[in-house]
Amino acid sequence: MKNLLLILLLVSGAAFAQSNITGINPPNSGDVDYVNKIKNSFTAVDGHDHSAGKGLPVSRIGAQVVGAAELAVGAVGNTQLANDAVTTAKILNSNVTTGKLADGAVTKAKLSAANCQISANSGLFSTTSTSYVDVTNLSVTLTVTGRPVHLMIVSNGGGGASGTTDVYSQKSSGAFDVSSYFRFVEGVVILSDHILAAPFPSGFARLTSPASVLSHLYIPSAGTYTYKLQVVSLTGGVHSVGVSNAKLVVCEM
Repeated sequence: MKNLLLILLLVSGAAFAQSNITGINPPNSGDVDYVNKIKNSFTAVDGHDHSAGKGLPVSRIGAQVVGAAELAVGAVGNTQLANDAVTTAKILNSNVTTGKLADGAVTKAKLSAANCQISANSGLFSTTSTSYVDVTNLSVTLTVTGRPVHLMIVSNGGGGASGTTDVYSQKSSGAFDVSSYFRFVEGVVILSDHILAAPFPSGFARLTSPASVLSHLYIPSAGTYTYKLQVVSLTGGVHSVGVSNAKLVVCEM
């Protein structure tokens, strides 16, 4: 009874005379059930529906309220991330390292096409020049990134008039060594020298080798270069040097 009287005294004071509090109205005169009405009012507030159209929305967490300091170390794990949540833009450049790739993860479909250039066919090229000359068509231009570059002479693939793909050194008469030089150049820079040579006592002589014996590997600086095969006849005149039905292939590895 004392409790009831205390509650009645409180609710009949100036606080209720001024305004309603959380939707609770002052007691009517003679209202003996006011205590239960107060309890029911608080119960209604606790279970109030804040869904769309049912009152003001309740903002549980405001924008940018939860920062790094509010997260425990390791709090965001795999289960907290939605599928496809991490986009390419969120990955720092150069941060997918070798250690992050499983063995065999990079397939051929993910590799760029080989950086290669192939020349046209040399045909039946021959010269008696005693200074270096370019072999017809055996020239390509390639833009490289600084990885190793492989130069090689290969068969034309279609046979050609002679039916062979070779490099040769020959003389028509006399007794002297049959010798010729071949070289790969990058612009005006000599990359490598190759020689065909053998002694013959007299008469006609021809020294022939498959064109594929001419090959060179080196590492350039990044840039765009023109590569060629050049040849020279050491004695000229009756001594000629040639390339038959071959192509120049240059590939950055």
